[in-house]
Amino acid sequence: MRFKFKSFRILICCLFLSGCLSSQYVEDVNEVIANSPKIELLAKEKYQARTPPEQIALFYKYWNPLTRPDAVKDWKYLYVMGETSSPDWSYSKISEVAVSQRWREDNLAVAELREIASKQGGDGLIDLWREPLIDAPKFGARIVGFRYHGTVVRKN
Repeated sequence: MRFKFKSFRILICCLFLSGCLSSQYVEDVNEVIANSPKIELLAKEKYQARTPPEQIALFYKYWNPLTRPDAVKDWKYLYVMGETSSPDWSYSKISEVAVSQRWREDNLAVAELREIASKQGGDGLIDLWREPLIDAPKFGARIVGFRYHGTVVRKN
């Protein structure tokens, strides 16, 4: 019995790593979207806005073999928002932000992320990426929305 339980734990761990099991499953997409955005503050101090939303710099996530969801068909279409990039200036992280919406509309999501970054006193958004929100009905899964992620940063 002990061997079977250990094998089961290893299987679950492998499924998580391969992207087969995911935190992207949602029971009520309307509730997820209504509770958007989710903001996790990383800085103790609060900053005054200094950069207008349209001037917030955008930098896209770097995907390496350990972070990319290779098990997902067309993963680049679903997750990648732009060419990998990073700022050439030093920065401090202010917050991590996630915005959820019904459709895959990068421009709308980026506009909202920029607005949040500007209000928090940020100068840029790093590690931008998106993920599908998945509904798991009895027979198959379907994409019911998208969650956009980014980290608000401020130039030092």
